[in-house]
Amino acid sequence: MRKLALVISIFLFIFSCDAENKVEVTQENIETFKTMLAESDVEGLIAAIRPSSSGNEFIKVIVTDDWYYAMPHERRQLVQSFYNLWQAINPTHNALILQVRDASNRKVGEASYIGSIWIAED
Repeated sequence: MRKLALVISIFLFIFSCDAENKVEVTQENIETFKTMLAESDVEGLIAAIRPSSSGNEFIKVIVTDDWYYAMPHERRQLVQSFYNLWQAINPTHNALILQVRDASNRKVGEASYIGSIWIAED
């Protein structure tokens, strides 16, 4: 019962966040993100980074086929690392979803501001 109350509290908190806490994905943020990723050890894994076409509340990281050579736990760590890096660039914004997609635009991973991480099963 305590677990259910905690889950309900979390959802109420998330849905009560006002719109000014939502991040706006700007070209400047994306360029900073690209630069920081280029300095890390994911060279050759990232094909593109772009904002969502349906709005500015989430960002898409397009990965190369090298994504599929990584083990599931490595993919999960990569998604978390991408999200942590994005949050380091935008520390005051907490309402963002980071999607990881492959070259065919299939969603293969996602991280969100509530701490959830998801990766697609092969």
